[in-house]
Amino acid sequence: MKALKILILLVLLAIPNISFAAIHYVRDGGTGDGSDWTNAWDALPANLTRGDTYYIADGIYTGYSFDDAESGSTYIYIKKAIESDHGTSTGWSSTYGDGVAVFNSGLFGDGIIRFRTGYYDLDGQVGSGQSGHGFRIDHPGLKGVYEGGESSPVNYIKLRHIEIKGNGPDGNGGGNDNIYIVQSTSGYHTGWLIQYCYLWYTGRTNILTRLVNNMTIEYTYFYYNESKAAEHAESISHSYGDNWVLRYNTWKDIDGTGFVLLPNADGWKFYGNIFLLSASYPLAGQTGNIDNGTITNHTAGSVAGPTTNTLVYNNTFVDLSGTNQVKAVMFHYAGSSGTAYNNIFYGSTTMNFGSYTTHDYNWFYN
Repeated sequence: MKALKILILLVLLAIPNISFAAIHYVRDGGTGDGSDWTNAWDALPANLTRGDTYYIADGIYTGYSFDDAESGSTYIYIKKAIESDHGTSTGWSSTYGDGVAVFNSGLFGDGIIRFRTGYYDLDGQVGSGQSGHGFRIDHPGLKGVYEGGESSPVNYIKLRHIEIKGNGPDGNGGGNDNIYIVQSTSGYHTGWLIQYCYLWYTGRTNILTRLVNNMTIEYTYFYYNESKAAEHAESISHSYGDNWVLRYNTWKDIDGTGFVLLPNADGWKFYGNIFLLSASYPLAGQTGNIDNGTITNHTAGSVAGPTTNTLVYNNTFVDLSGTNQVKAVMFHYAGSSGTAYNNIFYGSTTMNFGSYTTHDYNWFYN
């Protein structure tokens, strides 16, 4: 028995730096140290700890800049507190978890939520489609989620169950984007996940990215953007970055150059998505034109370039017709390549696939 105790002690001593993740609590109006709901913080503290979880109750909160030093691939978890998942029960009230935690003012001039380092998981826990999201980011006059060209890539960010609402038809070309991720000075960003979000009512794009690889966008609803002659917009404006997966999303009443614009991109996959224009399109501030195509690329300007090895399959395109004459999957920059198979086109009268898109086994109605 003594020998066994010594062996166990030796094994424990051989395990270096055992640490246990902690749980912290944030509640609008809190005055404590974050140790439980009775003693919750009023806002996220300036410095967060890798591996820890931070629960946030219903309320109104100031924007936040996530800039904690990375530690390997260890995440920091930011969760909306809900009845079924809120950590400790000490001081908990069901009223803390039956509504929304709203971030609606920025600490800086560019956006409400900013990422300067990677490995964060922001999870509203509830909500999908156009309703019920645990987190909401309101960004009138600013960007919603902002990554603004850091010195190093910002990688592995998860955005889940979040509603991001813009400033609507502001008409000023000020870049009122729901999500804005641009190049770092030393490489490509990678590994972002957008899941069960609602991105809408933006004065330019729902998502603008430059130099981003390996992004997954799934079960997300895109609705309404404004495009102006001086600043042609789209739902997703991308250039330079490969191997994205876009699946089981809905795009509704998008305006401008295209629904998804992806020049200088390779290996993108689209499947299980719905692209549609409603009877209300064009909405206030919209031009009523989709110039280049639903999924398309540029032929001119600073972001022009080919789109290669794109797979578009098992998607549904609805009512892309009328005076706007929306085209389908149209890659028309020299050297592009794409495949459009097994898609449904319902009530969509202008189906130009362009000379660089291979298409077959699609179904057309009206």
